[in-house]
Amino acid sequence: MAKLRKTKRILLALAILLAAPVVYIGVGCQGTSDGGSNVTMPVIEPETRAKLDDLVGYRFPEEKSYLTFPEWYIVYTSQDFADYIEKYYPSGFSYFRSAAEFWTSYCAVNRLVAPRYDFNAGTHLMIYVIGISHTVEYVVKGIYENTIGRLSELFAPIPPTAEDMFARKYAYDYGQWLNTVPWYDFAFAERLSELWNNVPFAGPGPVRKAERRFAISAELGVKTGYGWLIRGGTETVYAPAQLEIYALMRGVPVDTAPIDRRITLVESFRDGSQLVKLPRYQPFTEIVQKLGATNASFLEIGGNSNILISLTVPEDWAPPEDMPPVLFETQNLAGAGGKRVGLSVPVALLLDVVRKLGPSGAQLEHVYDY
Repeated sequence: MAKLRKTKRILLALAILLAAPVVYIGVGCQGTSDGGSNVTMPVIEPETRAKLDDLVGYRFPEEKSYLTFPEWYIVYTSQDFADYIEKYYPSGFSYFRSAAEFWTSYCAVNRLVAPRYDFNAGTHLMIYVIGISHTVEYVVKGIYENTIGRLSELFAPIPPTAEDMFARKYAYDYGQWLNTVPWYDFAFAERLSELWNNVPFAGPGPVRKAERRFAISAELGVKTGYGWLIRGGTETVYAPAQLEIYALMRGVPVDTAPIDRRITLVESFRDGSQLVKLPRYQPFTEIVQKLGATNASFLEIGGNSNILISLTVPEDWAPPEDMPPVLFETQNLAGAGGKRVGLSVPVALLLDVVRKLGPSGAQLEHVYDY
């Protein structure tokens, strides 16, 4: 009977853990307006519009630009973590802050999305799954590193153990991998094998070595199994992502190679607009930065008139009056100071905003890719 009661308590706690984010986002983050962006609708001639509407793969759901950020936040946290442990012990990393900022940034974008777009159940489900996974991982790591991990630091040699160096390399590679490839496709099992086969057991700091070997092995082992489950579920529920996106532009040179060879000029229309094809994800941001140095302009991206961008800025930064207001902000967790801010930008003004960033003290981090 006592065992049954204990099981019920565990199930209740699990149910509360799973339901709390849904209630928080679904009730507390609905918003009452579409503030954060002044929509600038491009003027497109009917003939061009008709051709674009018939183009397969042209249109992406606009709300996904905003709802993509929570997933990218996990990428940034992973990269911040890699940068942090390159200089410091992992016990000092802001695990709990990262877990909290995932949900507060998701809340901010949902306040814009909820009153403005139809509810996208599949996207929100994906965010809940990765958000709960991220929260559990970082809370567990935060507790562990601030207890057992911090204790083992007392026995750490100088220079760091081979296990610490392995963890730095793994964290860096994982953070870079996430720029273009889903996390669950990372070679966790191969890294676990590398740890046990290539990292020597002998060496200074045996207590720290043993503790680090256990902690790294546990993480890689869990992610190997969990990644296998998520990969199977993702492939069953979601179609493979398109790796390219169309944009309608003006002022793009016929020869795009000097700007970036990844730009493909597909067609030029009679109204002077141009259909181009661009790679998605991080390469898209790189190309937008290069286009900012030209006289080109966007009319639509993925058939849409609004887009989310994030900037890295100093702690005291505020947007100039002629730029869109800040939608949300999160902290740089790498220990270098500064913060990240999100802005909802009309597509037609995107390159104008990019051109103003340098003088304002901001740097473009990412243009969110529907």
